[in-house]
Amino acid sequence: MWKQDFLKIEDEETVNQLAEQLVSFLVELHSTPIESVSGLGQKRVKSPQEEMGELFNNIQAKLYSFMREDAQDKVTHRFESFLNNDLQDTPTLIW
Repeated sequence: MWKQDFLKIEDEETVNQLAEQLVSFLVELHSTPIESVSGLGQKRVKSPQEEMGELFNNIQAKLYSFMREDAQDKVTHRFESFLNNDLQDTPTLIW
């Protein structure tokens, strides 16, 4: 359904039903183990923490020398806050 079509719906019950369907779909999509999708589970999939860790290392190596110390501190704080959080370990179809 296109946005302009959705915005034309005036019946609140219909909007609520569509919202429930969308939520159910997204919950299912984000909880689908990658191994359950044929062919996708065979590749090594990096977690968001691994990808952000690599990005952080690259930023430190290539950009920090051009940045002010306070900017470096802010970037370090943001990345470390993300990287130190315990998020899901099991790769899913959509992280």
